[in-house]
Amino acid sequence: MSNNRIIDEFKVRKAYLEREIENLNKKLQSAPEGRLQIIQRNNKYYFYHVLGGANNRKQIFISKNNIAEAQNLALKKYNKQKLYEYENELKGIDSYIKYAGGKNISEEMIRDNGALSMLIRYGTVDKNINEIDKKEIANKYININEIDKKEIANKYNNNKVFTPNEIAKWTKEPFLSNPNHMENLNIKVTPELYVRSKSEAIIATKLIEYGIPFRYECGIILDDLQIFPDFTIISPRDYKIYIWEHLGMVDNNDYFRKNTNKIWRYIECGYIPTYNLILSYETKDFILDVNYVQKLIENYFL
Repeated sequence: MSNNRIIDEFKVRKAYLEREIENLNKKLQSAPEGRLQIIQRNNKYYFYHVLGGANNRKQIFISKNNIAEAQNLALKKYNKQKLYEYENELKGIDSYIKYAGGKNISEEMIRDNGALSMLIRYGTVDKNINEIDKKEIANKYININEIDKKEIANKYNNNKVFTPNEIAKWTKEPFLSNPNHMENLNIKVTPELYVRSKSEAIIATKLIEYGIPFRYECGIILDDLQIFPDFTIISPRDYKIYIWEHLGMVDNNDYFRKNTNKIWRYIECGYIPTYNLILSYETKDFILDVNYVQKLIENYFL
């Protein structure tokens, strides 16, 4: 399928998303305040209407006689999540239309840059390189041994359900942190935690405020590649691992493409956007908002 045809299809999808976003916003305007919390005890479900934030939280039991209240809050929760998904999809479509512009950029790069083409196909610009040399060059990009890979992969299995004791241990044990450009860790969150941006500080502060266990830039292995997600989180709702990536420069062409590839790697390894992969975005004109971060945390973890 040509890029022009893809863009045409995306424009149709964009129009649909804009209509649905408008409808969902209307529904949420008339929705009740607060949110729904469901607690399971002894194979029974109990519903609570939660009002307020972390400092003034109020939890009200919903009786069977008032089940319509629980239903309205459940619909609100569903509509908020659907709105979040549609808005993120719309941002992705807008970015693709803006930056791809109907051009097959990856093929143009290879066609117009002989050295780049050689490097992609052979791992070097030397046509006569032998198989041993290829293997040696490839190994230069593997900076963690096989034992460490296996250990980290097992430790961060995204299907694992952590027990309370494991969570307590996880929050205290040391982990492999990002060694790259540590001089940029200059935003203080706590005496023990420094991050790279004000937006990451907002996210970290809110996670701490809600008592949600997380690790900042903790090394994990995805398809034999070591990466450092912004936040690795254990959800207090289902006790599983979630990844939160904040993309702070999506209006930068190179940055956008680099992170698109990273997101695909996440997906291939079982971290799915809006499921267990949280993505937040920022541009020069769109600055991350504290209330938006709080809503994301409430949607995913509370």
